Amino acid sequence: MEDALRCIRCGACLNVCPVYQAIGGHAYDSVYPGPIGAIVTPMLTNGQRAELAHASTLCGACTEVCPVGIPLHDLLVRWRAMAVKRCLPWWERVALKFYGWVARHPGAWTRVVRWGTRWFANHAKRAGLLIRALHLAEWLMEKPILQGAEGE
Repeated sequence: MEDALRCIRCGACLNVCPVYQAIGGHAYDSVYPGPIGAIVTPMLTNGQRAELAHASTLCGACTEVCPVGIPLHDLLVRWRAMAVKRCLPWWERVALKFYGWVARHPGAWTRVVRWGTRWFANHAKRAGLLIRALHLAEWLMEKPILQGAEGE
C-alpha cells in the first residue's frame, strides 16, 4: 500500500477513470477522489472506507497513465479483498467462494440452479410465494456468465 504514497496528485487517474467520470468526485466523500482516493482514504481512516475500492471497474486505465507508476488497480483489488474480509461474516465469505467456484463451472451451475429452483418451488408452496411464476431457472440459465465459462 506504500506505493500510493508516491502520488503527486496530478489527476491523471481521475481523467481516465470511467467511474469517476460517471459519478464525479463528491461521491467519494473524501478530499481524495477517484482511484487514488479509493486507496488513500481507507489508509487514512484505518480501513473504515475500504468499500470505496468497489467504485472501480478495474479496467487498469489509471495504472497505465500514472506518471509515477503506482499500480492502482492492484491496490484496489487488495483493498477490495480487505473490505470483504472485514465486513462480511465468515459464512458469507464461504458462500461467495462457493458461488465463485460454481460460476466458473457450467455443469455445477446447472445442477445448483436446478436444485435451487426445486428447493424454492417446494418452499414457495408453504410460504405462499410465487417463485415458479418468476421462471427463475430460465432467467439464470440465460445469463452470460455461462457463455465462455471453462470447466465441465
